[in-house]
Amino acid sequence: MWAGRLAGWACCVGAVCLTLVATWQCRVRWKGTSGFGVSRGGASHRQVGMESLSQLHCHHCPFTEALPVWQPSNLSVRMDLQLLWPTNGTLHVAVDDVVKAKVRHSPAVDVGNAPFVFAWLRSVDDTLLTAEAGVPELQNFRRGIPRVMSWDFSLNITDAGVYLVHFLAVTPSPYANRSNPRAFLIETVHGSPQTLQVVRGVQGVQSAASTSTEDPFPTRACELGVDALRGRWVRSAKASNSGNSSNCRLGCSRDGWTFVSRTCFWKTCSAQDIHSLARAASKRLSIVVAGSSVLRGTLQSLIDALVPKAWESFAGVPSIPGEGTTVKCWGWLEFHAGYEVAGLHLAFWDWRLPSYQKSHREAAAARIRKTLEEDQPGILVIELGWNQNLRGDASSLDAEMQFCWGPIFRELLPKFRGKVVLCLGPVSPFHTQICTSKCAISWERQRLAKLSLARLLQSWPSDIRLACKSKIFMVDPAPMALPMFFDGETDMISKTASQHWHRYDLSPWPGRKVFGIVADTLGHLFLSQLLKSSQFRSEPTTAVAHTARACAQCPRHTCCPWRPVPLELEHSLSKTTNLTKMTSWANLTMASCGQMHVNMAEDPQKVVRRRAELPGAATNPRLPREV
Repeated sequence: MWAGRLAGWACCVGAVCLTLVATWQCRVRWKGTSGFGVSRGGASHRQVGMESLSQLHCHHCPFTEALPVWQPSNLSVRMDLQLLWPTNGTLHVAVDDVVKAKVRHSPAVDVGNAPFVFAWLRSVDDTLLTAEAGVPELQNFRRGIPRVMSWDFSLNITDAGVYLVHFLAVTPSPYANRSNPRAFLIETVHGSPQTLQVVRGVQGVQSAASTSTEDPFPTRACELGVDALRGRWVRSAKASNSGNSSNCRLGCSRDGWTFVSRTCFWKTCSAQDIHSLARAASKRLSIVVAGSSVLRGTLQSLIDALVPKAWESFAGVPSIPGEGTTVKCWGWLEFHAGYEVAGLHLAFWDWRLPSYQKSHREAAAARIRKTLEEDQPGILVIELGWNQNLRGDASSLDAEMQFCWGPIFRELLPKFRGKVVLCLGPVSPFHTQICTSKCAISWERQRLAKLSLARLLQSWPSDIRLACKSKIFMVDPAPMALPMFFDGETDMISKTASQHWHRYDLSPWPGRKVFGIVADTLGHLFLSQLLKSSQFRSEPTTAVAHTARACAQCPRHTCCPWRPVPLELEHSLSKTTNLTKMTSWANLTMASCGQMHVNMAEDPQKVVRRRAELPGAATNPRLPREV
């Protein structure tokens, strides 16, 4: 106990701690163990490994209209930003050629006044999207204030096609308009856009392979923490029309887009297929997310997609600035859908350590310890504090890792049976200044974060490192999110910024309530890792579940200052035994628990389709707000 207190004390006062950091083919076709699985605890259970995941198949992948792509029309031109492009007219290159470009600022500008400049590439048929943040070239000026001279770009395209390359400059809030702190400004660079034609060949000469039916997309399932979130967004219709590829193989995204890395793919599956896996699980499949409102939308997107009748918990809930609700939960929120022993458990708790007073930090650290030691979720996602700006090096993250997390993880991670995902928040280019000496949307941030975690693990004795092997990952979703900058809570019409990659439909009608492809995909990446590391019965139970349970402990006021979630919750499924029987999730109050009879076999797409038949359903909240 004394060691635990020391660890918690070190986490809280040793350094200024900031806010704390595979895919499967869905319905399981059980195969023999040879080459496909690891037998544990007898022949009745099997752990799904990466090899077998790539062999399993989705059975249900309903048709989905893809999210429309934002059209950058009527943007003002930044005449002080000049694009230097390799050629006049269309540039012809081969797949995987590196295209170098530069955006020059004339004259050089103080880094604090510089915009965020990035390249956004969209195929002319709007089926492929990717983006690359510019790397600022700095010079020191008077008083040592860095000045930005230019931004360098290295563009590497994996897929053949014709692309429009837009170079965009963002002045984020609150710098765009001091009288309106949420306003941002997005402008185009002088000389943008350019046309890029990419073919499968050598130096722009089209080869026979470029016209064949060869599947251009990778067949290997990505592994969280191993494979970089570096790639492109692929419209599902394009995937299903390319060779032997199928919409189902690359995933069943609710927005009709799948994120595909260079050598592997990240997959999402339908609710029906995920519940089939949950029915076969040997124990409860549990994801717990500790983070700010940025990650709350990720967990709520899973709730919205996977918990029967979850729309009732969002419908009609008012959004009042400065007041918490069961949607804008500043405490603890959890749902369990399915079976008493197995099923799917999704939980979120509000976690903002940098904003806590010193007297509250030890209690916040104790909550992390309790989760690792007693609750034992399959996946624990922790949003790190080293999140927004990079100021030269990773010293602040090293301090957070060494003094904040090191003592806790060193003691408890060897005994923890799940996985810990340390997540850098998906930074929005529209919210706060994201570039200082380096940028918070960059491959450099990802590299430094992984190095910091590696240094921490390397400082431990070899036996502890071995016991913790493959139990902790560092993930930076910001580069993955950047190509979808237009699809979040940010309003692209009124130019009103938000740091959130999710948005809600709080109307009283049934249907999908949480939107945002980045939030939804990130949630499924966590779910993928959970399924990859879980054990399943060789013969799934034939029992049909008709019960879902939920608890909420969401304070109405907790800001400001922010206060941590209590160590002992009054309302949690692990503590409450006599649950109130409910007829609707709308009856789940901000301090309550309940259970409800549900139809786990219902196709959630039917609910979405029915919404279109209701009055007042003409507005489609899944469209970007400028369409």
